[in-house]
Amino acid sequence: MQLCGNDSIYFYASFIFQEAGISAGQIQYVTTGTGMCEFTACILCNLLIERLGRRLMLMGGFVLMAGWAVVFTASLSLEVSPLFLRVYLSMTCIFTYILSFGMGPAGVTGILPTEIFNQTTHPAAYMATGSLMWLNLFIIGMIFPFLVSGLGRYCFVPFGAVCLLTSFTDSTTMDR
Repeated sequence: MQLCGNDSIYFYASFIFQEAGISAGQIQYVTTGTGMCEFTACILCNLLIERLGRRLMLMGGFVLMAGWAVVFTASLSLEVSPLFLRVYLSMTCIFTYILSFGMGPAGVTGILPTEIFNQTTHPAAYMATGSLMWLNLFIIGMIFPFLVSGLGRYCFVPFGAVCLLTSFTDSTTMDR
């Protein structure tokens, strides 16, 4: 879940918005919008998860994230003009990426330890998954600046690839 790039967007949202051309006085409000997207996705996921099913939400979230990573990479690569169009396209890509994450991987994987493990192993399962999540969060946070310096405008391509591969993997393993 940590390799999908959502946390990298959170860590560096203000930098991404600054590079997109959003004024310094407006960045704090736009960054607050990312949190509102996550909150909105959480509410929607809670309402839809039992109706749509975990598989569809998980696969759909990863596919949407891969798609928005492609759009975001294209907008950074093509240097869309005029400036206001690039600003709004970057904001849209980031917000929809976060919404896709919240509606899919974030909403579904949080409840999986309770469904996979029996009652006696729940505490150990939560501790193990939580520890791995925070460790991976730290590692991705430390690696992302090197990814940006090495890949530049294409820094979200690896995350999009992971999302696409994960969606195919989820579709084949969840049938069993």
